[in-house]
Order: sequence, then C-alpha cells, then structure tokens
Amino acid sequence: MSRARFIHCLWLLIVVAVCFFTFSPFPSSMAQAASSTAPSTPTLDAVNVEIDYTYGKELTLHAGLLLTPQNNENSTIKEAFLFLQLEGDAEAQQTSIQLKQADSSTQWEVSYQRLLAKQPIPPFTHINYWFGALLDDDGLVVSKLSSFDYIDNRYTWQSMEANFVKVYWYEGNIQLAQEVYHSTLETLTRAKELLDITSPSSLNIYLYAKEQELQSALQLGGVKSAFENKDPALQVILLSFPSESNQPRQLLRILLHQRLGKSYSNLPYWLNEGLAAMLELYPEAQAKVLIQKAYQRSTLIPFEGLCRSFPQDTSGSLLAYAQSASFLQYLSREQGKDALERLVQSYTQEAHCERGFEKTFGVSLKQMELRWQKDTFSNKLTPEEEARQPYWLFLLAALILIPLLSGVMLGVLRNRE
Repeated sequence: MSRARFIHCLWLLIVVAVCFFTFSPFPSSMAQAASSTAPSTPTLDAVNVEIDYTYGKELTLHAGLLLTPQNNENSTIKEAFLFLQLEGDAEAQQTSIQLKQADSSTQWEVSYQRLLAKQPIPPFTHINYWFGALLDDDGLVVSKLSSFDYIDNRYTWQSMEANFVKVYWYEGNIQLAQEVYHSTLETLTRAKELLDITSPSSLNIYLYAKEQELQSALQLGGVKSAFENKDPALQVILLSFPSESNQPRQLLRILLHQRLGKSYSNLPYWLNEGLAAMLELYPEAQAKVLIQKAYQRSTLIPFEGLCRSFPQDTSGSLLAYAQSASFLQYLSREQGKDALERLVQSYTQEAHCERGFEKTFGVSLKQMELRWQKDTFSNKLTPEEEARQPYWLFLLAALILIPLLSGVMLGVLRNRE
C-alpha cells in the first residue's frame, strides 16, 4: 500500500469514529442514568414576603418558606436563616430567624425583627436578602435573591429625573430640584477639567429641607456626616438646603471611586480633600488667611501627617482643607496642567502616600512641601524670623550709628580745642 493511500484510509477511519460518538445515543443514555442516580436537592422559595419598617426605629420581615421536594422525597426544615447584604458590604449578615410549621407539611412561616437603634442601617441603602434552611438530613438550601431600599420614610419624597441624575425632595417645589441638578452638572464639568473622569451611570440626590433634619437622618442611620455616610459605589448624595457645601465632596468621591475602584482607598486625604476644595471654588481669600496665620504661628500641618486622616477638630480640619487646596493649586501651576491627573494615576498602583508622590514628581513629598511654602510665603517671615528681626536691626543700627556718632563727637571735641 502506498504512503498516500495509507494516510487517506487513516483519515477516513477518524471521520467515521467522530460521527459514531457524536450521533450515538449511548452518551445521552449514560447522562440520563447518571441523573437518575444523583442525589436530589429540594428547592426553597420565599412566598408572601412582607417587609415593614419605621426609619431609625424597627424593621420587621415576615415570609413563608416553601420547600419543594424532588423525586417524592420528603424533607423537613430544622433551622432557618436570613441573609442581609447591604450594598457596598463585602459579606452578608447571617441571622437565625424564628421558624413555625404552617398548615402544609412543606411550608413554614418565618419572622425577623431588627431594632434599628441598636443595629442601624445607613439611609437610602439598597439591601439584598435571601433565606437559607438547614434540613433534617443536614443539607442546606437557599432561596433566590430579593431586594428592597431602606429610605427615610419619615417624609413623603417627590422626585425629578434628567439624564443620569435623579433629585428627591419633600419640601419646596421642583425649581429647587432643578437648581440642585444644574449645580451638580456644573460641579461635574469642573471635575472633568481637573481629571480624566466620566459621568456616573446614575446619581441619586436626596435634599433635606433643614440641616437639623439631615443630621437627624444621619444619626439614626449610625453615621457622623453625609460625607462619611455612603460607600461611593452606591452613587448617593445627601444634602440640606440652603447649605449644599458637601455636594462637590460627595460627587468627587463617587467619580473617583467609579474610575479607581478598589484603588480609591490609596488616595491620600490631602489629595482627595484638596481636589474637592478646588471643585467647591473654596473662597481663596479665606483659605489664604487661614494658611497665612498658620504660617506666622508655625502651626502648618505637615502633609505627611495628612495622608490617612484629617484633624478631628473644626479649626484643624479647615486648615488641612485650605492647605491641601493651596498645595494642589501649586502643583498644577508648577508641574503642568496634567500634574493632578498623573498623581491620581500613580496611586492606582501605589498605596504608600510618600512613595506614590515621589514616583510621580521625582522628589519627596517633604521637598515639594518646602517648595510650596517658599512659593506661597516668599515675602513673609516665620515667627522665628520675626523674633530675630529686631535683634538684627539693632545690630545693624549699632554698626552704622556708633561710628557716625563717634565721628560727630570727635569733631565737636576738636572744635572746642
């Protein structure tokens, strides 16, 4: 047999074998046999779910759990669980819940109560939940995922929506919501001029009529401030009217998190807050007064100490805020318009505050801070310099006046002679 004929026959055998195993009923029958011998698992469904809550006080949940057996095998639920996962949380909260047999042998009733004063939930949080059941054979089954929104239901909210922004309010008219909407777009435009960022896919803004009412909502939600309230991934902003000063800070947080993801936590406080101050159009004259006084008193805060936190007291926080804005303005002016963009990009790969800075500009944070001080206070004296100034003036005057007076006195004496 020739070599070519042998190869032809070999290919023919391969084609026949492939066709046989592809179209033969043998594999499917094996699969059916395997499925018939595999252990069956009941399904768990949540029915007639009722969720009720009073914001900041109590949340209750009632539901029926329907256990559907497979292959006519009866199972019993020994213990039931509720899983609650607040949006932005990495893990769900697991709670054992009350279980009661219903009339049907395959249905149980469950209930859950949460005292929100002891276990607060941040306002306007999206919550996923599902049920789990431990069976008599120690098997575990879970229901499908469901969800609800935890809103401040002490008020009746109205809403308007345009593009990706949705504004909620409960007092006033739609004109107020429109003003907030346009202000948000203006802030977004300024942010895009500073950094390479895109608009969020959605943005929910809740507008409280008074600052006290906003603070009450935050307190009942277990948070200190609107800025600390939300995971930026949630894309929610809380404001009070007429004070809306936190809007740029909250919006920038959302925009940066959208771009950086997990790397967002690498950003130093002075960078995050300084960018927000630039978006707020922070009164430049007031900022200059703050940092000028601090310079004169030698109380400027080293930026190395502002990497992971800001001072807790109001005066210290304002000074850190003003310093950060002035420092970033200096960087943008001296290192180029893309300086802040390069700095943000650097922190996507570097979590260390000082190393990230040095990788961006080639000098240490401390060295750049000294340059900023020299540029900002070039014609100003520090307190130490001011304290030494009269002394040097006295010496200078003495060096000039003593010879002069000596010459005058000698001249007088000679005239008398």
